[in-house]
Amino acid sequence: MGGIGHPASLWNPLWLAPLDPDALSDLLEEQVDLEELYSEALDLWHGSASSDLADRTLEFYTRFYLQDDILVKADRASMMHSLEARAPFLDIELVDFVRRIPSAYKFCKGTTKYILKKALEAVLPREILYRSKKGFGVPVAHWFRKGELDLAEAPLASLNPRLVKRRAEAHRSGRADESAFLWSFYVLKKWAETNRVSL
Repeated sequence: MGGIGHPASLWNPLWLAPLDPDALSDLLEEQVDLEELYSEALDLWHGSASSDLADRTLEFYTRFYLQDDILVKADRASMMHSLEARAPFLDIELVDFVRRIPSAYKFCKGTTKYILKKALEAVLPREILYRSKKGFGVPVAHWFRKGELDLAEAPLASLNPRLVKRRAEAHRSGRADESAFLWSFYVLKKWAETNRVSL
């Protein structure tokens, strides 16, 4: 959120963050040092062997979103239902090969997964190959809007309750989609309650 006004090294972590830097400082009621907060992402960015923006972005999502987030969730959800989920494109030899392919073959003329789609044009119908991406999102925004997940009781003492209230009200009224922040806050609150940690 609002990452474009910052150095390119911060674009990805800021885009994924549930709050922009000013709102985060407001929530914590103190100035946030972005270099400290996003130090792992910055280390990855500055340590990258590539100077290409797309390649560096792919490295970021591989490290912080794919392996530590999406794949973990898919693994837990499938195991909960005794399913064996597989990700064939994550074969290590294929991944190592794809990392060496220039980014122009991955994102070309506004088309993502360009080389993969071109390779499969003779195999899959165009309406399948080029259809819009569909995720498997949980309807968290709807749950908060309808009050099925509630944040009102027992706010966390170390966080600005006025900011939480403002964002919850803006979300419930439909003025804004604050689901990313509200979900992060909700999970933190539940974790603190379960583990009897005072925040």
